[in-house]
Amino acid sequence: MRPEQDILDDIAMLEARYSDVHLTMRHLRRFWQGHMWSDEEQMTRSMVSVFRDLRHGDGSDREPDVKMTLPLIEATVSKFMALLVNPPQISMSRPPIGYAGLRKEETCAELADQNEKFLYGLHARGNVRRHFSRQSWYLPLMGSCFSAVHPDFKDKTVRFVTASPEFAYPVWDAYRENLQAVGFKYEVPVDVAVRQWGPEVRQLAARANRSPWSIARRTPSAQTITVIEWYDDQVKQTLVAGHQVQGVDHNLGYCPWEQTRFYDVPDEDFGKGVIEGNVPLFQKLNMLDSLELQAIIENVFARLVIIDPAMAPEDIDNSAGGVIPVGKGGDVKWIAPPSTTTDLSNSMARGIDFSQKGTHLPPAIYGEGVASSITTGKAQHEATLPTGNIIEYVQGNIADTWESLNEKAIDMTTTIFANRKVVFFGKQFKNQGWAGAIEKPEPFRLELQKGSDLKGWSEHELTFQPLLSMHEKVVMNLQLAGAGLVSKRYQRDAIGIADNDAMQEEIFAEQRFEIQVSALVAQAQAGALTFDQLESAFVALEKGGTPSSPVAPGGVPTAPTPPPGMMTPPGALPPGNQPPDPNAPLAPGTPNPTPDIANAGDMANAGLPPVAAGQPSVPATGEFSLQGAIGDFSRIKKLKGQVWLLGEIVQRGSTDGPVEVGTELPIDKATINQGLPDEYHGKLKFVKMPDGPNEPAVEVGPDHTDGTVTGGGVIPHPDEMAATGAAPVNPTFQDQAALPSFQPPLATNFPAGGFQGTVRS
Repeated sequence: MRPEQDILDDIAMLEARYSDVHLTMRHLRRFWQGHMWSDEEQMTRSMVSVFRDLRHGDGSDREPDVKMTLPLIEATVSKFMALLVNPPQISMSRPPIGYAGLRKEETCAELADQNEKFLYGLHARGNVRRHFSRQSWYLPLMGSCFSAVHPDFKDKTVRFVTASPEFAYPVWDAYRENLQAVGFKYEVPVDVAVRQWGPEVRQLAARANRSPWSIARRTPSAQTITVIEWYDDQVKQTLVAGHQVQGVDHNLGYCPWEQTRFYDVPDEDFGKGVIEGNVPLFQKLNMLDSLELQAIIENVFARLVIIDPAMAPEDIDNSAGGVIPVGKGGDVKWIAPPSTTTDLSNSMARGIDFSQKGTHLPPAIYGEGVASSITTGKAQHEATLPTGNIIEYVQGNIADTWESLNEKAIDMTTTIFANRKVVFFGKQFKNQGWAGAIEKPEPFRLELQKGSDLKGWSEHELTFQPLLSMHEKVVMNLQLAGAGLVSKRYQRDAIGIADNDAMQEEIFAEQRFEIQVSALVAQAQAGALTFDQLESAFVALEKGGTPSSPVAPGGVPTAPTPPPGMMTPPGALPPGNQPPDPNAPLAPGTPNPTPDIANAGDMANAGLPPVAAGQPSVPATGEFSLQGAIGDFSRIKKLKGQVWLLGEIVQRGSTDGPVEVGTELPIDKATINQGLPDEYHGKLKFVKMPDGPNEPAVEVGPDHTDGTVTGGGVIPHPDEMAATGAAPVNPTFQDQAALPSFQPPLATNFPAGGFQGTVRS
């Protein structure tokens, strides 16, 4: 521990060095609050004051009679706050093979992912957005702020702290590169200090108030006490009224604080913001606005001058319609000041233009000049380019600070909480840049058995997202989808649709409804349905039922005649023709119109090569084929339980995603994600199956490459499920296939009686 007097001596020396800087920062705070007219006499000479020179230039009072305050400083700071408040994305680098005894690339990737989740979870628990909001207020106004990492022994983790530069006393090395130590000196109410550091603080406050330098008449509610905090690479000490009330030897070897700057000015101990250099301009605009209002008032209410005041009465009636008696020889006249409103307005417009250039906030930032219907995106980009450049520059300074803070957070957790268990929740971004700006982060739960599991690895990069509105995100998603770069599942996730599968089923149900309605309309146009039959069939569909198909005399269902120019669907016959006898032998070389996909003889009759029982008959045309997936899964090692492929990839032999995977043990999910190629990432749907599959499935893994279907037979074609020799209750898919938009492969997995429940059921 350092002696108390040494700390007090260091703070006194630093206070003399930084007194003018701190005073300027306090005035900037008051200017933000609107006290532009009241603080100019106390301002330091580092800040030029138009008011001070105007009021005291020759000893006369020349300030306007009307004092207006334009909230220009508040507007400028608030715009920068909106642009700087969002925390960045975290991208943790993989440690090299051999780091901390790691010998495999997979374990290195797992460590990087774990530590990235740790930082995301730490930021979520510490509400980093609140700290970014605070620093985005300090930076444009005062040019600097200080942030630190503190151990939190209650929650067994670390937390972040943000402090104002108004009370900070940094100690830099000779090159002003590394912060060797920092002190803070500020005033707090006595009752707050008592709750923070114990009841002995009250005695220190009473002793300080009895000193000859104290304010003896201060009321108890207004009593404050001086607090000094000192941090360096070895200790952290807190002094109240000059006496130590808290101290710890952390021996970390570094100061836990970092300084963030708006403008990084070389050879300066503090940064500079955009407000300080524009204070005289803001004062000028306040003065001109006050003079303009005063000129307007004087032109509206002109001054009355009485000639020979001795002849004027004692009381003058200035009310509307009032009569002023003037004695003999006296007279009155109105004196109107010259109209200078136009000149003042032009001067104010010029001043606002200069203020926008000085603060890098063009009119487009305030919504001006971009509302035209012919304004192009390029024009808007050029209008906001100066602001975007300065924001990227400041974000680079912020990223440097928070990368250092994150590294210190990992080091503290590894050192101080080496054997403490901690659980984090958060949301992790998988992509960077524009892709990260439109994606939906993935929630996670991270459980660290001990802090040493981090292994001290902290090499990472912070990337700020481009600022996009929801409209811009939706438009970008549509453009990316049009170019074939993203999937529909990715688009739904980006706009916040939580259940992708439910949305797909809802869309398919609507498409099926439209197909059935179109089929009924086609039958009505062909004369197979009366208007009453069409209406009842539509009502049945609307209620979720299935309409009956019209039956011709003789018990044979009629098939509607397709409209002119429409292709006749497979199996549909013109009216009046009888269907062929299904038991009649086929002519040599004639293919079977409805082959049984599970019967090798029927496949031969259809002119197709025979397939093994249980194999899909549809060729693999999707992004993921069944045989390709079987080969990819066979290369995954260390699976703990059984794994199956399910759903569309098994039924059709291919799929565009998602690939449904059934797992006996949930632990295999991470192994599968890491073992498959990148094209599978984000397109896997896992299903827990502790008792094995209850639907058609293909077991996959290192020892399973035959592709045998288990867990149930392939769903038969709807025509195979129709009863023979009687009229079907429901319309066949051949009727629905009469529509131009009908896609036969889509219906091969549906029962003839219609689709009920989920796709899998």
